[in-house]
Amino acid sequence: MAWVATAIVGSAVIGGISQSYAASKAADAQTAAAQQAANTSLSMYNTTRGDLSPYRQIGQVETKF
Repeated sequence: MAWVATAIVGSAVIGGISQSYAASKAADAQTAAAQQAANTSLSMYNTTRGDLSPYRQIGQVETKF
């Protein structure tokens, strides 16, 4: 009967290791997705800023004293 207890403990250890590995992979995937989303947002911001640049320059008023 000792082998049953050993099998249960062994399977629990293996299960814990596999869950830890899966959680790590999921965290890595989430980090990569968040970074990609941030890069996409920055790209859209830079595109919009460039598109509106001529209008910003027109709106600037030079004051000479």
